[in-house]
Amino acid sequence: MIERHQDYVLRNIVVGANATALFTVKLDSDAPFALRSIASSNFAAAFATAAYQLQLTGLDDRKYVAGLPLAAADSLLNPFGGTLEGGGATFFIVYPQITFPAQITIQVSVTDLSGNGIAAGVLVFRGTKLYPEGTVFGPQYPTKFSELNFRYGYSFSVPLGTTGNPSILAYQPLDIYSDADFVVRMASCYVQPNADGFAVGANDVILRDQYGKPYSNDWVPTETLFPISMGASLGIASAWSVPDVTIFPEIYLVKNSQLLLDIRRTSGAQTNTMDFVLHGSKIYQLA
Repeated sequence: MIERHQDYVLRNIVVGANATALFTVKLDSDAPFALRSIASSNFAAAFATAAYQLQLTGLDDRKYVAGLPLAAADSLLNPFGGTLEGGGATFFIVYPQITFPAQITIQVSVTDLSGNGIAAGVLVFRGTKLYPEGTVFGPQYPTKFSELNFRYGYSFSVPLGTTGNPSILAYQPLDIYSDADFVVRMASCYVQPNADGFAVGANDVILRDQYGKPYSNDWVPTETLFPISMGASLGIASAWSVPDVTIFPEIYLVKNSQLLLDIRRTSGAQTNTMDFVLHGSKIYQLA
């Protein structure tokens, strides 16, 4: 079995004040999907007022609740309690995992608990696609190897954009050196100084393998795949609370290959220089 990182993204979530709305996510036809975590983004301007509840209708009895008030006893709670964070970037853990057949439709009910409604929320359903051996590109560790902790950094100039006219950089290369393979275990990003502050809900990415096959069905909120730390310097009130490992299973890259990254920005007053970092290890094959 080959497991491949996958994000299914549900965008444009609109729910009236204290109301419940039903949404659907269509799964791809190429492989089953194992759901292991859920994150949200852009549910409100302030985390404390971004309170909501979601449930996978007909599939999962658990109620997942974020923000305040804490409204359900059988909940997996978002542990971060900061403010002005846009209500997201910390993942609910789905354990045991829920495995969905390929090409089915997941129904998701979202309830507003804040009394303010939800105008443009985003949910990210993170897990893995499950492929039989030999049916998809999936390099593996060599039989014998040594390992060196390493980080790759990449810098891109991202012009300002608007919702109607987004700024998009497509298929930007994240190159891997020719001296060793590399395994990606975590990612992060930040905005260079003297630029617009990072705007939740206005920065998205699509990560692809070297052949252009995406690891998501849609644009992923940047902060949920490339978490931002030390947020105070980026126009955010406090640092994001992010998991220790954001990419599971690891993405194994052979030497002299690359990942590809699409970057989208729908706000700002000037061009931002954004740095993206891949955290992991170099893998050296041993005889």
